[in-house]
Amino acid sequence: RQAFPGHAILGEEGGAGGAAPASSSWRWILDPIDGTRGYARGGAHWGPLVSLEHAGVIVVAAMALPVLGRTYAAIKGRGCHRDGVRCRVGAKATWAEATVSLGELVRLLRSPHAAPATELVRTAACARAYGDLAACAMLLDGLADAWIECGVAVWDLAAPKLLVEEAGGVFTDFEGKATPETGNAIAASPALHAHALAALRS
Repeated sequence: RQAFPGHAILGEEGGAGGAAPASSSWRWILDPIDGTRGYARGGAHWGPLVSLEHAGVIVVAAMALPVLGRTYAAIKGRGCHRDGVRCRVGAKATWAEATVSLGELVRLLRSPHAAPATELVRTAACARAYGDLAACAMLLDGLADAWIECGVAVWDLAAPKLLVEEAGGVFTDFEGKATPETGNAIAASPALHAHALAALRS
């Protein structure tokens, strides 16, 4: 607030309280500790998510996994980097070859999308479910080929959206809209994203 007094701030812990007027075209979207449950239990898959939005478009994003010593950052139009090394979303040719990374698995299985999501997992080569920001990191690190998230908040997805896009991936919600606001996300290479989106929309 000291550095950017005219900017709005939206955060998981602080909400929008004390933010700049709604007329501000700049908004910081923050999750100080994504993966709080894992953090509290001594896990490694937690960390901060920070993004800056201008006129409704996310232009800067960063996330970190402090225990693992990893930091990811992106500026719109300049790529996504992990500790200075360019990240690129993998491009497996078919879903049957893909590893899918799952975020909030319990929420996904309790959602109206449980049946098609289960079918996507069943027909993929492999599935991983680290959850929280580590699920997105799997995609950015090339350890997974697609990432599915469900039932979270905008501060959980705002930074990953730009990180994925700048790594060459496609990020949308389950309706195909390129927004983090709905709390649902599919991210992958264009071909795998199209396959997963069609399945979830069915």
